[in-house]
Amino acid sequence: MLEYTLYLNPETHVRSTQDDATGFRIFGHLHRIAQRTAIEEESYRRRIEAYPGIYKRFLQLDRYNDYKRRLVDEAARQGFYLRDAGMKITFYIPVPPSWRPGKKAKKHMTRHQSKPDIDNFEKALFDSLRPHQDHAIWQTNGMKKLWVNEPAGCIRIEVEEQPEESTEDPHQLKLRFRK
Repeated sequence: MLEYTLYLNPETHVRSTQDDATGFRIFGHLHRIAQRTAIEEESYRRRIEAYPGIYKRFLQLDRYNDYKRRLVDEAARQGFYLRDAGMKITFYIPVPPSWRPGKKAKKHMTRHQSKPDIDNFEKALFDSLRPHQDHAIWQTNGMKKLWVNEPAGCIRIEVEEQPEESTEDPHQLKLRFRK
């Protein structure tokens, strides 16, 4: 069994649509400039005032894209890649800093049973590490999310050396579920 720990706070999937391209056209080129001139800064400020909803959505997508880049970098640093099967994934989510110390200690390593849903964490992980091939992942041996009383969370993935292949005929499986 191989074990990998990706040292990033787990984040959830953010679905983008064709309409979101507008936000990148309006804000994208000015947002990435570290030192904007006074004219560029004024132009950026006016765009934010004119399109506050689009700007908020742009920031959300930009943050998600940055998370995906950091996740890919962390996985590459450790030599990890997503397999088609045989993975056990645990998302460790840090407790909110606003919680009392007693509540933080009590929640450490307990089930995270509130939003966001586990499938959104899964989608973000799969979309980041297998952007055009995540449909090929056919089995995970378990997935869970836990609270941790740490300043930062992580994603731990256990991988079987050689996952078991399904010996059942998919057509027979489909027939059995129809009955």
